Amino acid sequence: MGYVIIARGDSKVFIKTAVIFNILYVGLCITGFYLYGLEGIGFGLLIYYATHLSGIYAIIKIRYDLKINAEVLKIFLVGIMITGLALFLSKSYEGDLRYILFSILLLLSLIYSLYEIDKKINLKSIYHGYINKKK
Repeated sequence: MGYVIIARGDSKVFIKTAVIFNILYVGLCITGFYLYGLEGIGFGLLIYYATHLSGIYAIIKIRYDLKINAEVLKIFLVGIMITGLALFLSKSYEGDLRYILFSILLLLSLIYSLYEIDKKINLKSIYHGYINKKK
C-alpha cells in the first residue's frame, strides 16, 4: 500500500510518513528491548507493523479513495492467524514437539500460499509449460 503514495507522486506525504514511521520503528524497538529484551523487540515490531498498516491504509483511503478488497483481507487475516498460532506454539510447547508443530505449521502455510498464488497466476500451467519445453 505504501507504493500507492509513490505511484501518485505525492512526495510530501511519502517523506512525512517515512520519517514518522521510521521514528516510531526505532522508538518501539529500543523501548521493547529495554523493557523485555529480544522478545520486546518482537512485540515492538508487532505494534509497529499494525500501526503502519493502519496508518498507511487510512492515508490511501482518505487521500486516494482506495480500499482493500475482501480477497486480500482474507489472505491477510489467514496470515495473522498463522502468526498468532506460531506465537502460541512457541510459548506453549518445548523440545521436539515444538519443532514438529512448527514444521507442520510451516508446511500448511506454504501450501496455502501456493494455493493463493496459483489462483492468481495459474502456477500449474506455468510448471507444465516449462516441463513440456524440456521434453
